Amino acid sequence: MITRDELNPNGYAETQEQTANLNFLLNRLNKFELLYKAVVTVTSGLRSQADQARINPSAPKSKHLLGLAADIADHDGALRQWVLDHLDDLARIGFWFEDFRWTIGWVHFQAAPPKSGHRIFVPSSAPATDSSVWDGNYDHALDGVTA
Repeated sequence: MITRDELNPNGYAETQEQTANLNFLLNRLNKFELLYKAVVTVTSGLRSQADQARINPSAPKSKHLLGLAADIADHDGALRQWVLDHLDDLARIGFWFEDFRWTIGWVHFQAAPPKSGHRIFVPSSAPATDSSVWDGNYDHALDGVTA
């Protein structure tokens, strides 16, 4: 099971909203991990403004800042494929994902819908990191599914 400390490994002081959001995210992530049936590694959870500016300055309103997003390691693309194969289950749990062409080596799990409302959304206006990993197609009926 994912632990609360994995979502805030730097021990940042949390607002009440961040604490509530991190607990909410943790609950959903543990539902996912039970379904996935494998231990996962959280590579990024709660971020400070300085972290965000360093990691992804093009996303100053990242859900990581609110405690509503976590990145999970995916070194070989197996998690990405599993997510695509189980997108309906993950939609019912209440997750949205950054487009996999922008997230090589990790999968971004987000417990709040993006502005677009798309289950899998483009995170940046920057070019995709690797367009060969996925064609961008998924069942858009899942965009409206809520937990």
